[in-house]
Amino acid sequence: MSKLTALISVLVLLGLTACEKKDDRFPAYYRYKLEVKVDGVPVTLDRVIKCTGTLKKDAGNPSTWGGKNYSNPPMIGAKVPGSSAAVFAPTPYACGWAAEFGGKQWQEPPVKPGDILPIVWVKDADTFSEIEYYVSRSSLARDQGHVEFLKLSPLERVSEVEFNHSEKQAAGRGLNIGPFLRPTEKLRKELADEPTSWNSIRCSAAWRVDRQEWTRVPGLTAWAEGRERNGLAHRIPDEFRARFLDIAPFRRGTSAANKFNPIKQPTRRNKEEFGSFATFDAIYPVLFTAQGPNVDLKRPGVGGCLNILLFESRNLNQQPGYSAKFTPERSLAPYKLTDDKLSIALFDSEAFYVPDLESFLIFVHLPSPSYDLDDLIFTGPR
Repeated sequence: MSKLTALISVLVLLGLTACEKKDDRFPAYYRYKLEVKVDGVPVTLDRVIKCTGTLKKDAGNPSTWGGKNYSNPPMIGAKVPGSSAAVFAPTPYACGWAAEFGGKQWQEPPVKPGDILPIVWVKDADTFSEIEYYVSRSSLARDQGHVEFLKLSPLERVSEVEFNHSEKQAAGRGLNIGPFLRPTEKLRKELADEPTSWNSIRCSAAWRVDRQEWTRVPGLTAWAEGRERNGLAHRIPDEFRARFLDIAPFRRGTSAANKFNPIKQPTRRNKEEFGSFATFDAIYPVLFTAQGPNVDLKRPGVGGCLNILLFESRNLNQQPGYSAKFTPERSLAPYKLTDDKLSIALFDSEAFYVPDLESFLIFVHLPSPSYDLDDLIFTGPR
């Protein structure tokens, strides 16, 4: 390498380094506490969050710095007394408030008592064998599932001393939150090795489009009424697809009306624009069992999740004969309806008409409950 080339390399490296720097407003700390019931048992989730952040120069405007901050941990959890189950809740985006940023939006914490946060329930905290993701207010109401949301306490700014005490308590409980974590590039450099169990949770649901919705598509009623109830679901024909997409929830229902950290009440405008898709109450969990995927039609507002590291064989595209279940045009899907359980495997984001339900189903991925981790904190047994 010539001296000129070496000099250029050093200058480039210095330039890249200078484009990013530590945000001196961090670290900041706040306490996050909420209470739920799991199958009738009271559970408290409580942890002090450490906020870290960096500043980066705007490539288009070198005189401007933009920032990014991280909640560590981005997910908290608690074991359910007397059982193998556990529940988890995403950490709210409150680091701007904790660090007392300027600006009107940071004068108050982004979540406050009365708000409801989504909750992840796992049947076994060691194996993550069954996972459900409660993402609507109604699904977290009493008697609607495993989890009832009770109360969110006011966020409280605290000190490093309280953070260290909270970390000791978390280590004593030993709950693993690793499957929900995505290490940042900075943290990857600090880790001797990234745990293979991290970032391994994927969640899916089936949007159900009932007759009152899809009959608004001209001509679709006559087509649907011509489908026999013979255990086959039918992909919507291309001639109706464009108009159907105008009402399809995976296009309309994943709008701003459906942000769920916290779970917002839909506004009047949301209800007028999105109708029954203004909330996640029109989704049903896709449960990935050893016998194949099925949809639980009794529990709206819930997603089904899979630990792809431990149960990859249950993943939709790993099902035996998954592709062979469809005609060459992929227009048919066999199903079996037993009580309120529908055994069916569908391609993502494809609308299929299920004659026995007089509804269209659409499998979609839910926003992942995996979040960025930027600091070496306790995340569970390694």
